[in-house]
Amino acid sequence: MAYTSVSNVRTENPDIAENVATDARVLRVIQRSDATIDSMLRGRYAVPFAATPPLIDSISTELTAVDILYAVAAGSGKETEQALSARREHVMGLLNDLKDGATKLLDESGDEIGTSSTGLTVTHSGYSHTHDHDNFEDHETDADLIADVGNAR
Repeated sequence: MAYTSVSNVRTENPDIAENVATDARVLRVIQRSDATIDSMLRGRYAVPFAATPPLIDSISTELTAVDILYAVAAGSGKETEQALSARREHVMGLLNDLKDGATKLLDESGDEIGTSSTGLTVTHSGYSHTHDHDNFEDHETDADLIADVGNAR
């Protein structure tokens, strides 16, 4: 299920008329925008969302519009590439805030959507190299360190 629709994209962005981008083209860009959203939020939220949160609808609509308008900006003079870049930065900033937990995602009724319990947290705490740090030319394995690691288990 797409997070936005062709009609939402056209309603929010009147410059994206049928003569600028066909419905099929808008749908392809929506799919690409939704894939970007899912990719960025995977691990924090269970994606794809079964029901589209309002903010995700807005982000998908805006990402789609910006990508289409970038493609036609050169000759149209409607919106400069600088303005489009600022719009894209804003939307990507929202996605990053969602990914990092700085912005909470709400459902249609205003309730916070829980984060995914399947996300992985990668940490390097307690990690130590198993090669000999003193010998950078061949980085042979430090047998003493491997034995220490094995003994610690």
